[in-house]
Amino acid sequence: MKKFAAALLAFALLISSAVGWAESETTQDTGIWEKRAYVDEFDLPTDEYYISNAEPIVGKFSNSATTDSPLYVYIYVDDETVAIRLIEYGSNIVKNSYSDGRDYDVAMMDTFGERYYFNGTMYSGYDQIFFTEEDSDTIIDALCENGTVRFAITETDNATTKYNFTIEDTTGFFNILPYNEIGAFSEGLAKVGKKGKYGYIDTNGDLVIPCEYSNTSSFSEGLAAVQNEDGKWGYIDTNGDNIIPYEYDGAGVFVNGLAAVNENGKYGFIDTKGKIIVPYEYDDVFYTLQSKLFRVELDDKYGYIDANGNLVIPCEYDNAGLYIEDLAAVCKNEKWGFVDTDGRIIVPCDYDSVEYFSEGMAAVEKDGKYGFVDNTGNLVIPYEYDKVYSGFNEGLASVCKDEKWGIIDTTGATVIPFERALAYSSFGSGLSGVFDSSSRKWGFVDVNGDLIIPYQFDDVYLSVFDQGIAKVKINEKWGFIDTIGNAIFPCEYESATYAEGYFVLLKDGEISVISRDEVQPGWEEELAAYEQELAEQEEARRAEAEAQRMLMEYTDKEIIQSVQTALNEAGYDCGTPDGIAGRNTQAAISAFQQDNSLNETGTATHELLLALGIIDE
Repeated sequence: MKKFAAALLAFALLISSAVGWAESETTQDTGIWEKRAYVDEFDLPTDEYYISNAEPIVGKFSNSATTDSPLYVYIYVDDETVAIRLIEYGSNIVKNSYSDGRDYDVAMMDTFGERYYFNGTMYSGYDQIFFTEEDSDTIIDALCENGTVRFAITETDNATTKYNFTIEDTTGFFNILPYNEIGAFSEGLAKVGKKGKYGYIDTNGDLVIPCEYSNTSSFSEGLAAVQNEDGKWGYIDTNGDNIIPYEYDGAGVFVNGLAAVNENGKYGFIDTKGKIIVPYEYDDVFYTLQSKLFRVELDDKYGYIDANGNLVIPCEYDNAGLYIEDLAAVCKNEKWGFVDTDGRIIVPCDYDSVEYFSEGMAAVEKDGKYGFVDNTGNLVIPYEYDKVYSGFNEGLASVCKDEKWGIIDTTGATVIPFERALAYSSFGSGLSGVFDSSSRKWGFVDVNGDLIIPYQFDDVYLSVFDQGIAKVKINEKWGFIDTIGNAIFPCEYESATYAEGYFVLLKDGEISVISRDEVQPGWEEELAAYEQELAEQEEARRAEAEAQRMLMEYTDKEIIQSVQTALNEAGYDCGTPDGIAGRNTQAAISAFQQDNSLNETGTATHELLLALGIIDE
């Protein structure tokens, strides 16, 4: 408030014909309202602004010396603060010259005839009446409704001093309010919001669907769920036309032609025409845009329906997750496993906890230790980790052993040694976010563990790079960087999103939409080449890890006996199988390896056991 008041006091009102304020650009359909920029110590406009009426609102005032004399009024709105300036006789600014604040009783009637009563204060040395944040919010709400708003102001300690004025038409006030919410693009439209109302902008940054909804979803399959002022949900198309009526208590996005809707606490599913496909019978539903099946809950049990509304997996599980890579985590009797889209148990419910599948593998916990299973249920990385940050991404996973974090590949080989006290995040674009406990800042390391982007960020969105960019925060402001740490957009935005090749940036209530092509020409080709390079590096890592795995030696007596028996049967004389790899056994192994184009080591390697059929891959 003090900043607002001080800034207003810095200007002199010249009421003869105009008002001496530095003004910012106005937009269409703002009615009597305009944005005005604050100025700096050189009277130059700054990036900060407030809202006021462009011309004085005319009213009347009375006191012990006059009755119904002319009054000019200016209303100032800055963030959550409202102030009113009163000008008697069109030139005499009402100012508090006393050492104490002066209180005013303020009555307001909104466009619907509702009456509100506030207490305003004109502080010592100031010439505006200020309101609390709560009362300011109520006044702003009234101004947002197109229509007439009336004010009656009385000096609390001097009831003969009264001010009355009417704003005949508040139309345009809502339009000029700053935006405070943005979303990412989906099907060419992005959600935007101001003062609890939402609409959509296109890729040109134009508001193509007005901010008139209480809540909205992203667009999917040409439709978006929107909530009207009565709290009911329906669906609009990309032109803003209401396609499915407002009759639902809740509504979800469309996936595979179905969307979940809620009525009276029960969920069903409709198609894109609004036809009920699944009756209102479920207690809850859960799905994403990537879902092939929809999770449903009935009587505290979980199952799945398909895009035709058929219950393909009965509600028999105690808990259940989403389908990722065609497998869903399910829980029965406090043990977790995985089922496929036909409901077949692929990974038995034997585990204390599980993570989602990623790149064909999922972390599973048993007796306090984590390992990884593949999508056939085979344990491919043993239970030897205390914690797992996430699943595999770009062939790498962050895991913890003995309170130290490291990175392993899909064979379980250590890629980055177990040295960090804090976890690595998932890899993306060849980089992993890392948090430094001493500086309390984030940076990024590559697959060798080398710090590529120094510790400097307060936060990293989802802790990961995606499509060659990362959203990062410094001093409560967001920006974007590339894979070498260069700022695509500096950290100066209250909010920022990226999707479908477009950045949406929110700063000081203004929205900017910028194509990635504008700031990174040729980014798609560069990203494809970069990802190909990463894929080749990953393939080389996997090949090296596999080669090392093939050379892994077995010394267990029973395994050596099995090798000796198999070699004897294959015509390579080891003598009596005694489980001891003596000279005869070593010679037989070498001969077999040489004859079968294996790595000749003379030892019982993993590769040898596979070739002899002693173990399965």
